[in-house]
Amino acid sequence: MHQRRSGPSASAVPPGGDILSAATSDGLPPASSSDVRKRRKKKVATRNVSPTARLSLQLRQIFQDEDTLVTVIQALSIIILMGCGIALMLHYFGTPSEFQDGDDHQQPQQQQQHHHGAPVPFGVPTSTAAPQSWFWSTLSWVVPNSGMMGGRRSNKRKRMPNGLFPRVDLKPSSVYDIPDTLSFVGDKSDHYATLRKEYDAKMDELPDIQKKYTFAPMAMTNMDDHPLDHELPEPYDIYNCPEYPPKNYPYDWNLLQVLKHWEPDDPTIPSDMRLFQGLCVFDYQKDFDKAVNYRRQELPFVVVNDPQVQQTVKRWNAPGYMEQLLGNVRHRAEYSESNHFLYWNKPAGQLRHPRQHNVRKIQQRPDLNPLIAPEAQNLKNWKEPTQMLRMTYLDWLARANLTETGAVVDPNDPHWYFRLIGCGETGPEGECDQGSSEYLFDELPFFQPRETLYVVDPMEQKGIHCRFGMHGVIAENHFDQSRNAIVVLGGERRYVLAHPNQCKRLSLLPKGHPSARHSAVDWSDPDLDSYPEFAEARGNEVVLQPGDVLYLPTNWFHYIISLNLNFQCNTRSGVTPEYMKPIRECGF
Repeated sequence: MHQRRSGPSASAVPPGGDILSAATSDGLPPASSSDVRKRRKKKVATRNVSPTARLSLQLRQIFQDEDTLVTVIQALSIIILMGCGIALMLHYFGTPSEFQDGDDHQQPQQQQQHHHGAPVPFGVPTSTAAPQSWFWSTLSWVVPNSGMMGGRRSNKRKRMPNGLFPRVDLKPSSVYDIPDTLSFVGDKSDHYATLRKEYDAKMDELPDIQKKYTFAPMAMTNMDDHPLDHELPEPYDIYNCPEYPPKNYPYDWNLLQVLKHWEPDDPTIPSDMRLFQGLCVFDYQKDFDKAVNYRRQELPFVVVNDPQVQQTVKRWNAPGYMEQLLGNVRHRAEYSESNHFLYWNKPAGQLRHPRQHNVRKIQQRPDLNPLIAPEAQNLKNWKEPTQMLRMTYLDWLARANLTETGAVVDPNDPHWYFRLIGCGETGPEGECDQGSSEYLFDELPFFQPRETLYVVDPMEQKGIHCRFGMHGVIAENHFDQSRNAIVVLGGERRYVLAHPNQCKRLSLLPKGHPSARHSAVDWSDPDLDSYPEFAEARGNEVVLQPGDVLYLPTNWFHYIISLNLNFQCNTRSGVTPEYMKPIRECGF
C-alpha cells in the first residue's frame, strides 16, 4: 500500500497561502503566474463548451488513449456476440408462438406475396406491405412493441395478460355500415364494405341453401354391449330432447360399430341413411332455452335454423362471392399424399437440429401413455405428415373442386386443406397471421367476441379459424383444450365424437410428440393387435350440413371427414374444468 504523505495534501491550500505556495510546499515545481492564468482560462472555456462539443472532446480523448480504446472495443464485441447468440438461439430453438395449445393457435406470420397493381386484399391492413423475416420476428418478441419492418404495427398498444389487445375503436369505412359489426374488430376497409353493400342489397334474391340429407338416428336400445364402468342414458328423441340433459347424456355406441357401419375412407352416404347420433338437435328459434341448459352443463349439441348463420350461408354460396372475398391473397394450406391429415407441431430445434432429449424423454417415460405402440412414439424416424403451404383460394379450388371434372379421388391420392384466420382481439390489425382474414368477424357475427350461445367467454376468444375441405379429407382424432363452436357454411362434414373419459381407450400420442393430443390409432383401419383397448372405445357421430352449428365442450374428441367440398369455421372461448381429470390421467 502507498503511504500517506507527511506534508499537506496536494489539493489543500494553507490558510493565508496561495496556489503557488501550495504547489511548492508539496515538493512540486513552482508554477509561474502565467501558467496559473492559462489554467484558469482553460477551465472557463470548458464550462462554456456545448454538450455536443464536450462529447466530441471526450471521444477524442478515448481514441487517443490506447488502453481505453481497447477496453471499449472489447465491451462492444461482447455485447454484439451475446446479441447474436440470443438471436440464433431463438431462430433455431423456437419462439413462444411454437408452443401451441391447439390446432387453431396462431403461428408466426410468413411473407405475403401481393400482385403488383392489385387492390389491397380484404382483411389485410394497409401497413403490411413488408415481409417479416425471422430476425424481425425475434426482435418483436425480445423487444416488445419494437414494431415490424415496414411499420407492421401502427400502434403502441401492449397485449394484456390473456394475450388480447385492449379494445380500441378502429376507423370505420365511409362506404357502408355493415350490419351487426363491432367497432373494435373486423375489416373496416372500403374495399370490403363495397362488396358487402353489393351483396347485402340483393340478399333477398339469393337462394336459400337447402339441406341435402335427412338422417334417421340408430335406436337407443340400452342393449348395447358396453363396459361395466360405462352407464348409458335412458333413450330420448334427438329432435325433441328433454328440457334438461338426461343423466349420462349423450348416448354412445361401440366405436368399432360406428366405424364399420360407415367406413371413414368412403365419404359416400350410407344407403340406409342412418347415423349413430346421440347429440340433441335444437332449433335456434324454438329451442333456444333448451340449448342454453345443455351448454350450462358443458354438454355437446347441434343448433339449426339460426337466422344469422343462414345469412352467411347464403352469401358464401352465392356465385362469385368467395372469389371476390378472398381475392388473390395467399393463405395457409396443407398438402397430404393421402386423404389423412394429422396435425403436427415442429419438434424443438425446428427439425434443423433435433433435440434428442425429447426422443429420450418419451422413450424413457412410457408411463405417459403405456398403451401406445413404441414405434408410434419414436421420433428418430419421424417426418412431417403433411406439408405446410400458402396458396390463393382459386389455386386451392382448382385442386379441390372435383364437381366440374367428375374425377374420382382415391384415399391414397394427394389432398389439400385450406385455412383462413381472423385474429380479432389477438391482433385487430392482423398481427397474428400474414394476410389475416379480419372480415370473418363481419361475415360470422354470431362468432364475434360478445357473449352468445356459441361464445361463452368473449375475453378468452382466440380468433376465428376456417378450414375448407375437399372430398374425402380426414382430420385425425384429437381433443382441443378449450370450448369449441363449429359451423358448416357450405358442403357437409361428418364428425365422429367421443367423451373425454374414453381417453385411455383412444391411445393418444403423448406430450412431447409433434402430434400430441392425437390418437395413434388409424380409425379407418384400426390395428387391434397393437391397440386392443380401442375395441372397447365408445362414440357417436353427426353430419353437419350448411347452417348447422356444433357446440363441443373442452377436451371432447372429434374425428372429421369431409363428405365433399365444404366450408367450416370455428371459434374458441375459454376452458372449463369439467373434463380435465380423464385428460390428466392420460398424461396431459
